[in-house]
Amino acid sequence: MLFRLIRPAIFALDPETAHRLTIRALKLVPHGRPGQAGGPLGTR
Repeated sequence: MLFRLIRPAIFALDPETAHRLTIRALKLVPHGRPGQAGGPLGTR
């Protein structure tokens, strides 16, 4: 559903601009190893 709302804006962008924005957005995503199991919600 969200894609249907932003699709017109995405396709209105120049391909190079869209690529640059995608790279910037991916840099904002936290990366690294996922947390260890065994915390308060962990199972035995």
